[in-house]
Amino acid sequence: VTSAQSHMLRMTKHGKEKEFGFLLQHPEYADLLLNPIPRSEWRSWCERQVLLLRQYEGELKEGKHIKEGRSPEEPIRSILERKHPITALLEISENMSEFFEKNKWLMSEPDVIVFERDLLLFCMFPTQPLRISMFAKMTYRADNTGHLYQKQDGCWAIKFLSSDFKNEKGAASDKDYDIPLEKELWPNVEHFLNDVRSLFNDDRPNVFVGVVKGRKDQIAKRKDGRGDVDNLSRQVKKRSQQFLPGCPGLGPH
Repeated sequence: VTSAQSHMLRMTKHGKEKEFGFLLQHPEYADLLLNPIPRSEWRSWCERQVLLLRQYEGELKEGKHIKEGRSPEEPIRSILERKHPITALLEISENMSEFFEKNKWLMSEPDVIVFERDLLLFCMFPTQPLRISMFAKMTYRADNTGHLYQKQDGCWAIKFLSSDFKNEKGAASDKDYDIPLEKELWPNVEHFLNDVRSLFNDDRPNVFVGVVKGRKDQIAKRKDGRGDVDNLSRQVKKRSQQFLPGCPGLGPH
């Protein structure tokens, strides 16, 4: 049994535990069991499963059956061993910028559009510690009511309410997110919004979208927004493979 499987075992157990267990709070799932039971018996069934899972977990630990699986750190060991691992992101954006300046004349318009979107995304990564889903839902509106907005002094910043975050009841509960972008990035933001964003085949106010006119390999839009998340995630892996030597591809969280 690997450590990952052991973790899954613990998550399954927590889902059935008293008061806060997700599964425990949904007696309608009793109908979906291989051998369905009355919903009135759901709580006692969950409690029995927790006891069995605790017993199984104890036997695994006592018998030392849990082994370390594949280390997720190994593929990016060279990055983690840097004095400042975040410099890998800076290196990617610098390499992308250099490549773009030399080769944009040879690229098709759809390729240029996608590249400029990806470049702006990577330029934001070092100073904006957000999940990829937050970048996907990030909006811009000319009246400054979007997540990406411009202050009176010309500074561009990103703001989200604490309720926008997945961990609203955790670290994000104290205050809203409102972080300025580096001044060097302001012209890039304005260029993208004024000259590039309108070329995407998408009328939503989202900044980073995934469908481009004439680009058949782009992931189509989905009503739940996952199309944008999937597309951006794929592009982050692709660009990091291309522009960070030896990198197997970064997977955004």
